[in-house]
Amino acid sequence: MGGQLDPAGVPESKIEIRRLLDYQRYKVEQSDIELELGKPFQVEDVKEFQPDHVILATGALPRNLATEGVGEAPGVIHAVDALREKKSFKGDVVIIGGGLVGLDLAEFLAGPETQVTVMEMMKHVGQELEWNVKKMKLKALKEKGITILTESKVIRIEEGSVLFRDSQGTERSIKADTVVSAVGSNPYNPFEGELRDMGFRVTCVGDCKEPRGIAEAVSDAFEAVLKLGA
Repeated sequence: MGGQLDPAGVPESKIEIRRLLDYQRYKVEQSDIELELGKPFQVEDVKEFQPDHVILATGALPRNLATEGVGEAPGVIHAVDALREKKSFKGDVVIIGGGLVGLDLAEFLAGPETQVTVMEMMKHVGQELEWNVKKMKLKALKEKGITILTESKVIRIEEGSVLFRDSQGTERSIKADTVVSAVGSNPYNPFEGELRDMGFRVTCVGDCKEPRGIAEAVSDAFEAVLKLGA
């Protein structure tokens, strides 16, 4: 249990997320909720169960890089996989995407044997962060020797390198033993339409409705059960 809270809590700086996950798991385990783990969801199961209401919390999937060479070059992975598998990388790592996930991942992967570069196509990184949090985050990244390249658009990913266009419009190349995609997520919601067509009342919560933050996902769930009279 835990969905994306599990990988999100991996970096040392995210202890509050690990505490939240531990708390949520504990509350579920102490309740009368029936759990079925290790079983893929099937629409037929809902048909057999005949519930009064279905709440879908199927989350999101990492958005793929729309960049030439992604499918051909080895060593290209998604940020969530790098966190979930707790991989330790060596050599040159290029993280594409300078949002919160990309910055957290850079801090997590940086080490004596790892040189990390964050590449962001916008003018600034961490745009979703409050100014004071962003200031502390950038300070921590600088202390770890992480390079941040803004206004840099990836052109092609090749074996051992990333070709990009910098802020001056000049094509450049940077070494990359590993390329990590941190360009956001897309909702994963393949069941809602079919369940509604079968006549079930359905509510979508969290990232399967729209990828956002933890607070929004918890709020969605809270409002959903309030509407059901819980």
